[in-house]
Amino acid sequence: MKTLIDRNQIFFVFERFPENADPSVLLEIEELKNRGIPLEIVCLYSKTKDNGSESFRDTEGFVPHPDSHSGLSSLQRTLVFWFTRAIAMASIMVTLIKENYRRPAFLARIFLLLPRIVCIASKVKKTRKSILHSQDSALCAPATWMISRLANRPYLLTISDSNGQKNGNGLKSPVSNAKGMLTRSKRSKTSILNHFNGELKAPIWLLYQSLRTEEPASVEHRDGQFTILVFCPKDLTNGFDGFVRACSMLLDQRVMFKCVLIGEGPTYHRIESLVLDKSLEHMVSCFGALPENEIMAWMAKSDVLVVPDLTNYNGNSVPTWVLNSMAMRLPIIAARGGVIEEVVKDFVSGILVTPGDAISLASAIHTLYYHPEIRCQLGSRAMQLVQSRFNLANNINLLEEIYRTIGD
Repeated sequence: MKTLIDRNQIFFVFERFPENADPSVLLEIEELKNRGIPLEIVCLYSKTKDNGSESFRDTEGFVPHPDSHSGLSSLQRTLVFWFTRAIAMASIMVTLIKENYRRPAFLARIFLLLPRIVCIASKVKKTRKSILHSQDSALCAPATWMISRLANRPYLLTISDSNGQKNGNGLKSPVSNAKGMLTRSKRSKTSILNHFNGELKAPIWLLYQSLRTEEPASVEHRDGQFTILVFCPKDLTNGFDGFVRACSMLLDQRVMFKCVLIGEGPTYHRIESLVLDKSLEHMVSCFGALPENEIMAWMAKSDVLVVPDLTNYNGNSVPTWVLNSMAMRLPIIAARGGVIEEVVKDFVSGILVTPGDAISLASAIHTLYYHPEIRCQLGSRAMQLVQSRFNLANNINLLEEIYRTIGD
């Protein structure tokens, strides 16, 4: 079997890099490079001062591709190049206008990106064989479709349900012409299938997020005071009121614990106020944003991770902080609903409780407080699940196979 290196170059299409890059994608790109896969990162917006991207300059790529125009002068080849692309761009814009007639702002952004799109298409066209891999962004899918039309190259879409809902019919042509699609969760895959209602022709692959799980997670010996870890990220707003009430109940039951709250999400100051109202300031420590090394240290020191409520979580994959906690053998107590149920199974890899129910949350914490053997079992199973399902090496093997399938 020929290797991927002998056949195709991969172009990762980002809106901006690395600002719009999922941490899993960054790991996958690094591993693909380590395996010798020829790839290049291209950005729809120009390279910024500090982002370190490898996007093209505005003037790069406008040299006409030396197609077999025997007998034509350089000027004639240039005219043929631009004439054919002008016709292609006109047909693409007509399609976009029909599909996005209610989204003038979206069309305006695409129109402003036309020089960049032509630039990237010209660069891609110069490769003997290549595949475009669009990342999960509102602009990446239609832009990648346009680049594919201009460069005559196959493409793969990474897409989420929120992406599809935001753009509505604006994704109809990009999706219908894609060679395949990637999703990061079962929830996202189901939403896409429902959204396009059986119109999909290309296969959909489920590629879970990637973590470095080759080595067993190193965990400090957990002893002393029972420690509860809670995250308050920017995209999580529900369930914290119930959690504070649950802490108050535990205190009334004389459960001696310490709670560590990390993050500065939109409800951070409200949580601080609730903690003061319940006189829990000596039990609950609000640290705000912390560097990654300190976050990992708290994961190692904690006894349980509480995820208050992800039912209205905007993301379409399991938050990375949940997966990292599971990789550190940390048992999870989470509210039912949303993407969290893809990794937390009740009394298998964690405990599921009713959203907003402080009594059931306090009861679950109470159970793990008095039964360290259950904590150990749940934490070990959580780590095993992450190591098997979110393994970086396995994901790269699948990604290489997908590229082979698309490139054939």
